[in-house]
Amino acid sequence: MSSPRPTPEPERSERHALLVANSRYLDAKLHRLRAPAEDAGHLKDLLLDPAVGFFDTVTKIVDGTKGEIEEQLEALFLDREPGDLVLLYVSTHGIKNDQGELFFAASNTKLALPRSTAVSGALVQGVLEDCRASTKLVLLDCCYSGAFTRGMVPKAADVPVAQLAGRGTCVITATDELQYAFEGEHQYLDRDVHRSVFTSAVIKGLETGDADLDRDGVVTGDELYRYVFAEVRRQGKQTPTRHNQLQGDFTVARTRLAMGPLRPAGKPVVVTLDRVLPAHADGEAPVERVPLSAPVGQLAEPLGHSGIVQLDLTGHGGHVAVVGQLHSGKSTFLQTLVVSLSLTHSADEALFFCVDPGGQLVGLDRLPHVRAVIDSAERGPRLSRMLAHLTRTLDERRMLFRQRRITSAEKFRAARRDPDFPAGQHADLFLVVDGWEQATRDHPELARAVHTLASAGLHFCLHVLVTARSWRELPPDLERLLLGRVELRLSDPAESRIDPDLAATLPQRSGVGLHDGGRFVIAAPEVDGASGYDLDELMEPAEATAEPDWILQDAPPAPVDEPPRVPSLPELLGLPASPTPETVRDAWRRRPAARRLCVPFGVDERGEPVRLDIKEAAMEGMGPHGLCIGATGSGKSELLRTLVLGMLATHSPDELNVVLVDYKGGATFLGLDEAPHVSAVITNLADDAALVDRMRDALFGEMNRRQEALKNGGNFKNVWEYEKARENGADLEPLPALFIVVDEFSELLSAKPDFIDLFVAIGRLGRSLQMHMLLASQRLEEGKLRGLDSHLSYRIGLKTFSAAESRAAIGVPDAFELPSVPGGGYLKYDTSTLVRFKASYVSGPYRPAGIKQAAPGAAVVRADKRPQLFVPDFVELPAEPEPEPEVVEQPAQPAQPQTEEAVEPSELDVIVNRLVGQGPPAHEVWLPPLNEPNSLDTLLPNLNPTEDRGLSPVGFFGNAKLQVPIGIVDRPYEQRRDPLWADFSGASGHGVVVGGP
Repeated sequence: MSSPRPTPEPERSERHALLVANSRYLDAKLHRLRAPAEDAGHLKDLLLDPAVGFFDTVTKIVDGTKGEIEEQLEALFLDREPGDLVLLYVSTHGIKNDQGELFFAASNTKLALPRSTAVSGALVQGVLEDCRASTKLVLLDCCYSGAFTRGMVPKAADVPVAQLAGRGTCVITATDELQYAFEGEHQYLDRDVHRSVFTSAVIKGLETGDADLDRDGVVTGDELYRYVFAEVRRQGKQTPTRHNQLQGDFTVARTRLAMGPLRPAGKPVVVTLDRVLPAHADGEAPVERVPLSAPVGQLAEPLGHSGIVQLDLTGHGGHVAVVGQLHSGKSTFLQTLVVSLSLTHSADEALFFCVDPGGQLVGLDRLPHVRAVIDSAERGPRLSRMLAHLTRTLDERRMLFRQRRITSAEKFRAARRDPDFPAGQHADLFLVVDGWEQATRDHPELARAVHTLASAGLHFCLHVLVTARSWRELPPDLERLLLGRVELRLSDPAESRIDPDLAATLPQRSGVGLHDGGRFVIAAPEVDGASGYDLDELMEPAEATAEPDWILQDAPPAPVDEPPRVPSLPELLGLPASPTPETVRDAWRRRPAARRLCVPFGVDERGEPVRLDIKEAAMEGMGPHGLCIGATGSGKSELLRTLVLGMLATHSPDELNVVLVDYKGGATFLGLDEAPHVSAVITNLADDAALVDRMRDALFGEMNRRQEALKNGGNFKNVWEYEKARENGADLEPLPALFIVVDEFSELLSAKPDFIDLFVAIGRLGRSLQMHMLLASQRLEEGKLRGLDSHLSYRIGLKTFSAAESRAAIGVPDAFELPSVPGGGYLKYDTSTLVRFKASYVSGPYRPAGIKQAAPGAAVVRADKRPQLFVPDFVELPAEPEPEPEVVEQPAQPAQPQTEEAVEPSELDVIVNRLVGQGPPAHEVWLPPLNEPNSLDTLLPNLNPTEDRGLSPVGFFGNAKLQVPIGIVDRPYEQRRDPLWADFSGASGHGVVVGGP
């Protein structure tokens, strides 16, 4: 039997101070000060007094040079240990340059050369950052001292100074960043007053004990600041400021009535939750409650830290990892956190869903805030339903944020308090996993769900709380997302993510840990009646007033729901079933900016419309450029037709033009070329490599044309500014957005690899020129998107040939796992938003709404969607509970041979037909190639009879000048054609024609 572990010796902690006081200066422009030397002497005596400051060492520098001060700074702060307290006091002239940087004047400082002759505030901050002491107090008595914490840093390090000041630092300044500091009633002048206003308040508070505001025998940092603030403000000239990066509070000094130790040595601190919860006011709600901030414990520093540790879940630390070895108190911490939030927040503000394989969270489900506690015996279908609920909530909130234009979690929390906010579950949701390795071992879907919520949840008020025995237990990609960190006792302190040195000092007992650079004791999840909180009352079962928003209890399998009906494109667009030219013009009316270039093309799993918004992200769109990948039979071509047709039906040709490219010359864009928006339909490029170069010239030429239009129109930065000026009355030609859709771009790049330069150029300049690009292909080969990938902000993944292609397209293998049904896919945008959809189909026969037409000669049979048993006999169909839309029976006709004229029009044909002739035609980006020679009459004016020449081009300027057109010159870059002239006049009167047989 092993001997019991010896009780560790109390940690030896020290208190050290450096007082810098400069009164005399070589530069005559720096007036002499009388107070600093005397103030520093008095303060030193108080700090060394065992009955007051009980500091181990106090070093005082009076009228030191820049070098002497900086050397003492480094010597003091760099030789410290965790647990030490360090105090820096500076009383001198403060100098602020034009860049807002603060310098402390030394005796040899030249006012005109502060960088080289004064002590830089940035240097002081760097020394504080390097100092390992857990508590650092800085007292600055100088002009502009408030600027010390404003965020001044060397330009090479773009990090706020408030962060560089280091963990565990409290800075109290005599003034804000714009004020002067005073000696008595006068600004620093040469006179007889020997005590500064700020330092005199510090000394008075410590010497008399008046700064011990709660009369508990110690003066804490918070008490000192509040006392000094009140004393100085009574003078009416200065405003002391404070910047505090400490968790809780700390002891600056004792009063002369408190001579005993601050805490009995070696005696464990016992803290209960009622000691750290916010105080109640007359039994009402807690005062000073910070939203989603949970008191979880009390600081446990040997030198008298007694502050409350708050876990702030509103910022980047909203996902929390609690890591500690076996029996270190991880489950207790979770219990405390859940109970603390439940006591200080309503169930409309915070809800919890717990996975508890070890059975340590039993009983929490009595709280109305806790919707489930699933232990190891219950996992399976119940866990799957809970995870599905959370991921579904994430998707619903994405849509709600877009619909309500909510841009942050803070705005969402404010909006949900509005009585007019849509009904639903809008609380912050917490997925709590107590024991990562055990919980995920048999349920990999839990790991995937946690990663999904950790990746995107914070923005939508969904949080993850995870415990683990070691940091190595957590996947690295998940660990990087869990920025709220609590460490308890570790098996190997060297793996600490907070402070390895401080982690090694944790005692060998449970319930003590690290958070935000400080040690703390976990509060036990217990409260008593005197605290104003009643946990038993909170846990009493309340009478149900409404159906729960979800059911976790196991139940018989529900019948499989039919997939949502996919509306026709006119339905999605809000067009009538039989569109007319008038309804088309109505749909073309100028839209609000948020709805421009945004079109629905299908529905999600709940039957809600899914939209593609090709505006740039700065205008709350998905980005101007995208990628679409789909294998043969996935419905890729149909999806492209639906997207393009939706854009054409909702934007006039003055707002949007399109260029449609089909490298292989298929039927992807068949029927769309008649629309007035179409600038070009380019097909069959695979058969003629020269056409690829021609298209390249045409699109580069379009970029140049738009740049010239912006320059000549008034040096506009982008097309949005150009169009805004045109809407406000400027005499400018329309410059509509151009949507370029390229099908089979991957094969195009295989044939012409340098074509990637054009795509990259459009990707780079397309935002300002409003040239939007959608690249589609059956396959996505490795390396094909070289230099282009960063410009493709939205991705569409239909059924792919492989999981690797799915990952390359949308980041996950899900598109490969889609059923082999055309039109289903995923839309990814915002780097993390992934929406599954079913696209509308526009190539089917057009049917007016509510009418189903039976095929000629066929018997009329009422459709039934329910499965029927097949037997080789007549089966009576059950009666319909609700009648289907009326079927119009057509008289039987003798079978006729099918001809082209007999083919029924599709939805696409009908809509395009309504668009023809509406609005001005699009600017032609691509003129047809010169495949056939032009006849001479097309090059000359009309021939008319004349008296002297017979039939002649009357008025033709080349008459009798020996100048004639003989052909056409193709200029794809300029997007035009010019006549080719033969000029036999003058010195050019001879010609030669060369050509093979």
